[in-house]
Amino acid sequence: MSTRDAEPVVFSRSFTGYNRQQVGDYVMNLRQYAAQFELRAVEAESLVKSRETDLADAQRRLSAARTSDVPARLQRILEIAHEEAEGIREGARVEASKVTEQAAREADVLLADATARLADVEQQIKRLSTIRENYLGDLRSLGFRITQTMETYGEDEVDRDDQSDDHLAETQELAHEPPAQQVAAGAEAAR
Repeated sequence: MSTRDAEPVVFSRSFTGYNRQQVGDYVMNLRQYAAQFELRAVEAESLVKSRETDLADAQRRLSAARTSDVPARLQRILEIAHEEAEGIREGARVEASKVTEQAAREADVLLADATARLADVEQQIKRLSTIRENYLGDLRSLGFRITQTMETYGEDEVDRDDQSDDHLAETQELAHEPPAQQVAAGAEAAR
């Protein structure tokens, strides 16, 4: 039984009680309010039934789609794509390995070449150091001879005026000799 179909409530009359008009208005409002809720409940039930029908239809379509050939073909396409991707990855790994090995070989060759060049440079440095030491030794020896010669000529300068023409001839001969020979000859002449 709906609220709209219910008979109006009749109150008995009493000498002391509520105002009949107020009570009647209040009850009327309550009936209208209840009728609105009843109408909403009917609409909600209808909507629920409609949604249940839609849900059942969607489940049926989903079930049909799962058993159809389209997902199987898509699954196979995905499998092929995964296989191709794995092939590409494996090819990249092999190529990277080849490049790494080639780079390691080239690095070994460069290292060996650099080591050989370093050994050559070290050998040249030793050879140049030996030559330098020999030159320094020669320069010290030459400096010592020059100092001795200067000291000898310094003592002889006083006696120079007394020297003979032979000594002047020897000095002129020395002027035409190379410097190392002049120093040696000067040292011999001083003795």
